[in-house]
Amino acid sequence: MTSSSFLSVSGLALSVAGFAGLVSAFRGRDQGWTRAELWRLRMIARLSFILVFLALLPFPLYALTGDEPLVIRIVSTLIILAHLFGMLELALLARLVHPINLFLLVLRSFEPPVIDA
Repeated sequence: MTSSSFLSVSGLALSVAGFAGLVSAFRGRDQGWTRAELWRLRMIARLSFILVFLALLPFPLYALTGDEPLVIRIVSTLIILAHLFGMLELALLARLVHPINLFLLVLRSFEPPVIDA
């Protein structure tokens, strides 16, 4: 890939992050957000900024090392780790959302009210 393609990817990712900001700005004040909508909006912004970071990372790495194959290996490893972390996060979220797990989580964190005497 050429340097212009990395800059194009980072520009597109930043545009998507800006789109997430516009969605939240133009939303009516009287309308509430559901948890799913907030999660989706956060994920759009988060993934966009991760993509911007990963697309711009080869430039300083190449300036430091001067070794193109090493830079490609490092950035590819970071991209793989980002994907694995995202999949692990979704798997843990799906595990926590199961009704029995939510019930057990509520039971573990339940603190009955104490009356001061």
